[in-house]
Amino acid sequence: MASFNNFVLLLLLTFTLILVIEAAQERGAIPSEEEKKELERQLKAINKPAIKSYKTKQGDIFDCINIHKQLAFDHHLLKNHSVQLKPKNVPEWIISNNNSWKADPLQYLQEDINCPDGTVIVKRTTMQDLMHAQRLKAIGFSGPRNFLTERNNTDVTGPHYAATVNFGPSNFYGVKGNLNLWNPQVSQDQFSGAFMAVAGGPKKRLSSIYVGWMVNPSLYQISPDHVHLYTHWGKDNDKFGCYDITCPGFVQISKNIPLGGLLQPVSVYNGTQYEIKLSLYQDLGNGDWWFAYNNENVGYWPASLFMGFEKGANYAAWGGQVYSPVTEKTPVMGSGHWPKEGLNKAAYVNNIKVIKGLGKVLDPERDRLKARETSSKCYRTLYGNGDKEPWLTTLSYGGPAGCIGK
Repeated sequence: MASFNNFVLLLLLTFTLILVIEAAQERGAIPSEEEKKELERQLKAINKPAIKSYKTKQGDIFDCINIHKQLAFDHHLLKNHSVQLKPKNVPEWIISNNNSWKADPLQYLQEDINCPDGTVIVKRTTMQDLMHAQRLKAIGFSGPRNFLTERNNTDVTGPHYAATVNFGPSNFYGVKGNLNLWNPQVSQDQFSGAFMAVAGGPKKRLSSIYVGWMVNPSLYQISPDHVHLYTHWGKDNDKFGCYDITCPGFVQISKNIPLGGLLQPVSVYNGTQYEIKLSLYQDLGNGDWWFAYNNENVGYWPASLFMGFEKGANYAAWGGQVYSPVTEKTPVMGSGHWPKEGLNKAAYVNNIKVIKGLGKVLDPERDRLKARETSSKCYRTLYGNGDKEPWLTTLSYGGPAGCIGK
């Protein structure tokens, strides 16, 4: 009898081990030897030779790469591209990249990181990063949801919820906004973040660029429970698009500000608020789309990457977005509190502006603005609730976790 019980126990343990291994393989934790070789090949292509490298206390590795040998130039449309060190048309609020960089209250990196002239700072991609990206792609995860999508917010993996103010249709050349930072708690397969975005071209072949902050453990493996600076771009309604520099396209200019970098400290409920100033604007000289963080140019997406996006944008959005698999309740958006709670309590985007002509900055026309709440039971918006700048054009947004509303 004892031997039979031991045999049954062995069978159960074996069966459990098989389930654990299968689950790990399904999550991309145990690639086959062939898959591992392919991932190593991809890593070698993505991570260019570093002139200097630094490891932060969080565990991220940042490389200083020759500005002319970065990943962007692996794109077939950029093989003969000449690096633009600054736009031909520079908005007055943008700091020249030739100026010495002053410390920001949001400390990305350790103080001893200092990339040499002629290099750019790039966050190193890891094997885990690629494995999780592959897994998400395999299950059909589509990244940030097109902000023009109406009501139909669920893809094959789970629901996306947005609480935004949208602008357009109108012809313009950029957007600005200040986003306060929060650190919403999410599970491994969820994300929560804030963004501003521009889009242009025919709706059936829409090109778009998103910039903002995000907590996304599947995208940022080293420090998964922290807030990161992120970008996302896509064209022709690309189902998956591209985050940061995980594929060729974005030309990094800054040697100080890396895409995917850690943002800290974050805002405190009913306490100190920390925010980042973001700009997306088009160089009217050649059609490139530039991204600036706290008024310093980080880099640009060359005009040749897009179709129908060369002569300005037609739509814009500011606000928050979350995603959760169908098996889990939704995470916090923003601070986790309703917009009506107001300053120091709700998440916000203030100083919302559109850029027209040669750097002319204007408030968005009210008749072209539309609040969008994928589900008002889950997350809500409140726009224009201030009495002076920068609060005249302010979006408050967000809501708590655990929503199952539609």
